[in-house]
Amino acid sequence: QFFDKETRVLELLKLRFGESPLQACEVMLRDIQDSGRVDRVIRGDPRHMLERDNNRPNQPEIHARVLSHLFWPSLQSESFWIPPIIEKLQLSWASGFTTLKQARKLTWLNALGQVTVELELEDRTVHEVVQTWQASVIFAFQSNHKARVINGNVMTKSVSQLMAQLSMSEFYVRNALTFWVGKLVLRPSSTHPDVYYVLEKLPSSALHPGLPRSGTASNLLTAAAAADAATSAPAPAMKSEEEIRNEKMEVFWQFVVGMLTNQGAMPLARIVMMLKVVVPGGFPFGNEDLKQFLEARVREEKLEVVGGSYRMAA
Repeated sequence: QFFDKETRVLELLKLRFGESPLQACEVMLRDIQDSGRVDRVIRGDPRHMLERDNNRPNQPEIHARVLSHLFWPSLQSESFWIPPIIEKLQLSWASGFTTLKQARKLTWLNALGQVTVELELEDRTVHEVVQTWQASVIFAFQSNHKARVINGNVMTKSVSQLMAQLSMSEFYVRNALTFWVGKLVLRPSSTHPDVYYVLEKLPSSALHPGLPRSGTASNLLTAAAAADAATSAPAPAMKSEEEIRNEKMEVFWQFVVGMLTNQGAMPLARIVMMLKVVVPGGFPFGNEDLKQFLEARVREEKLEVVGGSYRMAA
């Protein structure tokens, strides 16, 4: 059974605090379990053509989790362009959902998803599990014929072009570009730093670390290492690790507001436990991270601490 651990923890909390304060949490946990079953039913229905075809190994597939807005706090999600083939799968999945749950409508929160990406380059294949905006950005570097060289010239994309093409904010575009630079998939132009192109081939010494490195290979690896470290070191084009963490925390803040508004004051440990249960994909931060964030909200007079528990400010 899915979420056995979370279910046991919830039962223990109900013994400690009573059933009434945790009723909404119980409903949200059940919501997640139900959405998993719904996904399997929809994907198993041949009318929606969502099951993987073994004769088409490169066919994408989609899994979805449904959160009922009646029991979940509202989630803010960045809106941006996604590849048409994925949008088509979303429409098919939504059609199956409507068949099962009539009179209910889905709103896709694309920025909360994850994508398994396989990139076939000239000398290598790259496999990564990435955020959806990172997948959309790298998809923009291929043409309809999977070619990235046009009339003998390497296809390039600028930050401003990607923002317009994908209807995506600058922060998400730069985050994705930096990610792919770190994976040695993209490289910024030497003359125009805001212009990027695909690294179809790597120097042999970059592919095989044991070989002596040329100047080009050393530059590539140095740039890749810097890109991987971009989230931990502030840079003019990127936000610092703390700023990125706070932006992510702002999403979870909506959950905290909903819980404290509906169920009253809670200690830190209980807030963390509930976030791990109710947040899609799990809550990625620890107690200290959340404590720092909540203390900042206390200083902003949005929260109060009474007897070791947090509550909404009066």
